[in-house]
Amino acid sequence: MNHTTQKGSLLIWILAVISIIIVSGALWYAVDVNNQSTTTPTERTDTETAQFPTTNGPAPTNTTPETGGSDSVPEEPQTGGPGPTPEEPQTGGPGPVPEEPETGGPDPEPGPGEREGEKNEEENNENNGGFNQVDEETGPSNENNSDYIMDVAVDYTDSGFEPQTVTIAIGDTVRFVNQSSGGMWVASDNHPTHREYPGSDISSCDDSAERDLIFDQCESAPAGNFWEYTFFEEGSWDYHNHADSSHGGTVVVVSE
Repeated sequence: MNHTTQKGSLLIWILAVISIIIVSGALWYAVDVNNQSTTTPTERTDTETAQFPTTNGPAPTNTTPETGGSDSVPEEPQTGGPGPTPEEPQTGGPGPVPEEPETGGPDPEPGPGEREGEKNEEENNENNGGFNQVDEETGPSNENNSDYIMDVAVDYTDSGFEPQTVTIAIGDTVRFVNQSSGGMWVASDNHPTHREYPGSDISSCDDSAERDLIFDQCESAPAGNFWEYTFFEEGSWDYHNHADSSHGGTVVVVSE
């Protein structure tokens, strides 16, 4: 009986403590909620303002004078910057380069007068047999004239060779000019073989390689033409006109 009574008393005390604890917690919570609800808006605003300062409005001016460091350089006012550089007036400059005429194209066709002149020249060449023709104003000439150096000239007239005797040096050239009314065929003596000058022979006229070397014209040239020969053999060399063997002359070749 006593033992049961003690247990019951202990349980009552435990429940009483728990009840006290619960009631105390509830009271504390109620007081805290009441304190929060009774806080004035002004205090809350001040607290919030202290934590989060307002960013609107002008910033506070710092009135403390600066006593150290270098003075700041004042900025120069901008005047709009340099204006555009004026363009220099053009004074005309070099004119357009003229195009050079083309020289590599085909030659222009000759006119009627040029055709007639070319035709007459061809007819004269055919009549002269392709010989070296003497120009009445400029004297003896031919297209290969630059290849020759005339040292002595001998004219052939109806009377014969003038002068009949000429003296030259080895390597000199004699030009025989037909000023007669007939043909002229200059050749080395003797007639008709033409063998006096060394290496010459009328039979060599048929050889194209030999006829340029022998002292023999090898054909008769009409009036107004000429023939040249360069002598390399020292001595006195007689010659004649194969077309008229009665006319002759002499070329004397001496060493220098």
